[in-house]
Amino acid sequence: MTFCKSKAAESVQGRVYVFIAAVLVVLGTACDFDIETLRVVRCTPGRGVTGIESGAVVEIVFSADVNRLDAEELFVLENGNGVVRGEYNWSRGDRFVFIPSEPLEKNGRYTITVPRNIRDSKGNTMGADFLSDFYIGVDFTTPRVLSSIPSYNSGLTYNVEADQDISIDFSKGMNTGKTVEAFSISPEVSGFFVWSESSPGLTDSRLEYRLTEPLVYGKLYRLKLSEDAEDNAGNRTGLEYRVNFIVGNDTVPPEVMGVFYIDGDPETDDRFPDSSVRYGVSRKGPIMIEFSEDMDRQSVEKALCITPSVSGYFDWGSDQVVSFRPSGLFDPETLYQLKITNSCMDRNGISMASGYAVEFRTDAPESLFVRAGQVSGS
Repeated sequence: MTFCKSKAAESVQGRVYVFIAAVLVVLGTACDFDIETLRVVRCTPGRGVTGIESGAVVEIVFSADVNRLDAEELFVLENGNGVVRGEYNWSRGDRFVFIPSEPLEKNGRYTITVPRNIRDSKGNTMGADFLSDFYIGVDFTTPRVLSSIPSYNSGLTYNVEADQDISIDFSKGMNTGKTVEAFSISPEVSGFFVWSESSPGLTDSRLEYRLTEPLVYGKLYRLKLSEDAEDNAGNRTGLEYRVNFIVGNDTVPPEVMGVFYIDGDPETDDRFPDSSVRYGVSRKGPIMIEFSEDMDRQSVEKALCITPSVSGYFDWGSDQVVSFRPSGLFDPETLYQLKITNSCMDRNGISMASGYAVEFRTDAPESLFVRAGQVSGS
């Protein structure tokens, strides 16, 4: 019996042949491509190696020749201070040596990054970034602040003497230059640095800042040692150390409680008003000033000024109350201003927060001008 193929069957068979032929073409063409993942086959210094000398260089060897522009633009060597600059030395197409512009710092961790998008000569890239690290030196112990004068307090340290030198003891011998750079005190006070041992045999482990001028009584000072303080092996403290301290225990500025003129009349308000003129003051005075606390007498006398100028002397009833008495008399019917600048201090050396001023007029009945003339009338 003879069977005949239908046209539909012939069409299907033809499409199958075409598909098989296309697959064979694709497979044959694929054999013409060289697809191979690029790799880093050697990195020197090796990963995690310690004790590397500060003059070290970095060598990278790839599995194939690479695009040099890619490699030089994308390769990164860095440490905690940032990216290390340098130059490249190519001995072959698959190998370069990175030479830092300056010797690597003593005792530091360095990381190497070779990004995956570096291409070889055929355009292949790596499957992932290549990462490695190494360490300069062998001492990786972080130095610590053991104690300080003034001592650390989570709040404020009080009762520091005005002539107290400042010192900081460390657990290790320190790099004096970098540690001095990390030291500061605000407000600034003049002094000089001296280094010694905090314990026997531990050279440069105590920093002293010896004052050449006294601290100001009652003032808040801020002592700071930044995290950049460094030991002799190149390890940083990594933590900021702060001490906020007060010289003495008096932090309140003195104030003028009032200026008074005592005229003997119980009906009269003796206190000078702050915002208007006090009338009815006698040419004889005196003018009395009362403060909120005991004052440094010399600073008060220098800070008091009367305009127009008049000579006189000071009469202290106590360290809080002083009277100004004119040597002769105030001028009659004259407007005066009494001013106290903020340079005056209490006996602990704390200055007033702001100046103080009042005005008065010498127009009491016995202080008017005497006008000579003819009197008329019955």
